[in-house]
Amino acid sequence: PDGDLAKPIIYNATFVGPGAANDNSVLPDASGDVAIEKGNHAFLMEDYFNGEIYNSVFHDFSTRFAKLKDGANSTGLTPAAENNVVGVFGDGTGSVLVASDNTTYIDGTNSNGLFYNALGIPQDGNTDGGTDPLFTDYTRSSGLLTNINPIPAAGSPMLTLATSAGAPATAAYRGAFGTENWTACWTCVAENGFVMGAVPAGEEPDADYLAYAAGFDPELGAPGDDEDGDGRSNDFERLFGTDPQSASSVNPITVQLDPGTNTFSYTRRDVALSGKSYSIWTSTNMVNWTEDAGASQTPVLSDEIETVSVTLTASPAGGKLFVQVRSN
Repeated sequence: PDGDLAKPIIYNATFVGPGAANDNSVLPDASGDVAIEKGNHAFLMEDYFNGEIYNSVFHDFSTRFAKLKDGANSTGLTPAAENNVVGVFGDGTGSVLVASDNTTYIDGTNSNGLFYNALGIPQDGNTDGGTDPLFTDYTRSSGLLTNINPIPAAGSPMLTLATSAGAPATAAYRGAFGTENWTACWTCVAENGFVMGAVPAGEEPDADYLAYAAGFDPELGAPGDDEDGDGRSNDFERLFGTDPQSASSVNPITVQLDPGTNTFSYTRRDVALSGKSYSIWTSTNMVNWTEDAGASQTPVLSDEIETVSVTLTASPAGGKLFVQVRSN
């Protein structure tokens, strides 16, 4: 019975294949079929697939968009596919895919008219095959993906086309990305330099931040994120030895300034790991700041955190003195 079939629901997902140049398998599977492994098709449907697919993007697989392997039994009675972007695909089967003839994107018996009807007319808000999703950046070299920024560019169909209300949750875009590239820092493709635009140019995380972020569970996001909502960025908390996953851990000053001895203490990340230097600045009005280049700093290291005792050369004027510690 149809009610007994598995019914996965996929929505606002972005699927990028291995590219048109991907080498298709020439080895038959258990049923004798060749060139049908998942890397060659966006979808391989069989055994009464009864899932639902909404508001997603499929792009750059080497063969066709979907392989319906079991003929009329490939899908169940109530599968659904609404408001998806079907991108550019290769022709690994030897048959040329024609954007104006969507039937070439489907291999097999499409008895439920998923995505396209028998005449190749898009159904339920799905796009024609061969629709460029217009990622902000998408580059291949010799067939290999070298960089991608999956955020929709201006005019992208991921932004301009309607989304389906059938999804469990709705967004104002198709695919997995709106205005934020949430793959920054924690994903393999980001750490290996393939993801572009994950953080603003010039603010890419350095190697120490990546190692630091990976030490948390869950792993930290981008340097500029505020993981615990305490008003301090992840990178600030790295550099000043506070906990980016605890809102109560916000102040690196461990001992307040003693006006009698001109001393105070603060925490920072082990400079051997961060590669940073730290300078002391003072002010009497919090407007004009002067570096206290002669201030002494004595660190004590414990578990990647240094607690630094500082002695100023300047003394409070008129009974007040403000102090800054700057990471350089």
